[in-house]
Amino acid sequence: MYKLAKLLSRLLQLRIPLPNVFNVRNSMQLMEDLKDIPIDENTRLASFDIANVYSNVPTDELMSIIKFINSQQNVDDKLMEELISVTRTIKKQNYFEFHIKFYIQKARLAMGAPTSSDLSEIYLQFMDKTKLYTILLQNNILGCF
Repeated sequence: MYKLAKLLSRLLQLRIPLPNVFNVRNSMQLMEDLKDIPIDENTRLASFDIANVYSNVPTDELMSIIKFINSQQNVDDKLMEELISVTRTIKKQNYFEFHIKFYIQKARLAMGAPTSSDLSEIYLQFMDKTKLYTILLQNNILGCF
């Protein structure tokens, strides 16, 4: 399953554009990115950090998000169904060991799985683009960015 998950990870990176260039991997990258930006008293920064992101991504929603994004990209229906089928298969192989017992994690993403970072990023950017943007727009906050 690990090899299949690595293949799926590469396919997701190729087929699903993740355009949000304002994401940072860690605080060191943030500091590096900010050092050359002029900041004055009117500058506003927003930071959204999610604790335990993998265990908070609802995997059932991911299938419809992947399908939606692929339909927006005019991806062939057969390829889209194959991506979703492989994603479902990988999602079902969500086992872990704790104190010499094996457990299955029925929902959410697995820690250490090759696809978890890609799937969480797909989910987060989709939510950012659809939900957060709508909230900011409704509250007239977009002018700050």
